[in-house]
Amino acid sequence: EMYASNLTLNFGSRMVFDVYSDGFADLLQTQKLTIEKKDWQNGPQYATPVFQIVPHYVNGATSLSGLKVMIAAVNEITGAIEDITIEGLDGQKAWLSYEEGQLSLNVAATREATDVVWDGGTDGIWDFDDSENFKTQDGNSSTFVTGDAVTFNDQASATTVQVTGDLSPSSVTFDNNAKNFTLEGTGSIIGNGSLTKKGTGNVTINNVNKYTGG
Repeated sequence: EMYASNLTLNFGSRMVFDVYSDGFADLLQTQKLTIEKKDWQNGPQYATPVFQIVPHYVNGATSLSGLKVMIAAVNEITGAIEDITIEGLDGQKAWLSYEEGQLSLNVAATREATDVVWDGGTDGIWDFDDSENFKTQDGNSSTFVTGDAVTFNDQASATTVQVTGDLSPSSVTFDNNAKNFTLEGTGSIIGNGSLTKKGTGNVTINNVNKYTGG
């Protein structure tokens, strides 16, 4: 536990929380929490404070999926908790909530990874567990989750793909002949997955990716 009567988190400041999959976490206690955010086009990497989460998977857990755990007891908050950047939970969708003096970390419950095929007809966005632009093997609409094996083929409704956020597929395969695909946007394909190109159709990659699987 950490105690402070008044705590100001300036842009770029960082707090580290150990969070356990069985519902325990480090706890900050303060009377007043002030959150600062800068609006600039050119400046340091972080315009907001950062909560760095160090996950600990116990009792056989492999993620914090579905967890809600209090990480701070705060009587008053100045600023927006949405402005706090959460790091350390790559591939897990997380956000902060505040009610009755409790600041909690929430981690979304997601399905198991599987094989998915890009459709893109909803809005053309490839993001993490938000836009339903994929289809599962049984033909149902689906979002993307970490570990999915992603295929782009001639069944797609949209061929311009807006990559949003850091995405960790187990693999990406383009198997296109009649349609040409373009990847763009501010997001990145990351992780140790691979990218495979099949077929005679074109693929143009305009975003910056960081995957390491070849």
